[in-house]
Amino acid sequence: MIVIMQQHAGSGPTDTVVRRIEGAGFGAHVFKGAERDVIAVLGAGEPGSLRDALLAVSGVERVEATTRAYKLASRDVLPGGTTFAVGGAQVGGGLLVVVGTARPQPAGRLIALAQAAKGAGAELFWVGRGDDGELRHDLVGALGEIRSTVGLPVLVDVWDPGEIDRLSRHADALQIPSLQMQDAPLVRAAGQGDRPVFVARGPSATIEEWLLASERILQEGNRKVALVEQGVRTFETAVRAMLDLNAVAVARRLSHLPVLVNPSLAAGQAEIVADLALAAAATGCEGVILDADTPDVDGAASHRQALPVDQVTSLVPRLKRTRAAIAG
Repeated sequence: MIVIMQQHAGSGPTDTVVRRIEGAGFGAHVFKGAERDVIAVLGAGEPGSLRDALLAVSGVERVEATTRAYKLASRDVLPGGTTFAVGGAQVGGGLLVVVGTARPQPAGRLIALAQAAKGAGAELFWVGRGDDGELRHDLVGALGEIRSTVGLPVLVDVWDPGEIDRLSRHADALQIPSLQMQDAPLVRAAGQGDRPVFVARGPSATIEEWLLASERILQEGNRKVALVEQGVRTFETAVRAMLDLNAVAVARRLSHLPVLVNPSLAAGQAEIVADLALAAAATGCEGVILDADTPDVDGAASHRQALPVDQVTSLVPRLKRTRAAIAG
């Protein structure tokens, strides 16, 4: 059940609605919009008597039923969409360009890559941790230097609930990698923290399961949540994973949460990343995450899916123009 307040009804009627919901044994979660509040009723049952009691409150415009398992993540509660800041970067409302690396790098190389990424047009720097999630001491130190010296906010992968406090002290946002999307203790702990959380869709997760993972974070009180599509497992062997742009379009229709796309992790090969990134921008997604690298002495990146930074430099304006074209 969702309660939609009248425009500019004020906090008094909203507080009354919350008290009546909680008095009936349900939970209440308030979304404060620019013009009106929306209250999601949490719990099973939602009897008609509660609906009637809420409609009787002065300032209530309407009460709508919902059968979706994810109430807080539903676009019904925030039709205008969610926006939030990560350091100086804005998530939602436009196309955010995130550049970084999926694989662990020595601290010096990581800082050099961040400097190059900023020059290429990155607004947020992503620090991935490979397939095993090793948390090296030099990586933690590099996060702070990237923020202070390079001047880019940092998004870092988090693999375990015990890492959250430490990483939150050195990074601006946390990403739950795809393989940890259904790790309930990790998801809940991220929701209890004060850093924005990016939820990468699991390789076999349905759209609803993806949204339910974000719902758990919202239930813990963290409102700064974004979704990341980075490919799902199929029978195809020519690419690492199948980038699911259907899911991007559906998630943006069903949920108010910003949706970003990581074409690099889906492709597994740099040659097609630009094409996939441009296609993602054309869906209206709120951000693109690119795996990049500074070339070695032979001119090649250190891993196959990483774009050389000079290619990122030329790709970023094309992404922005594509997003602007569909917005106009």
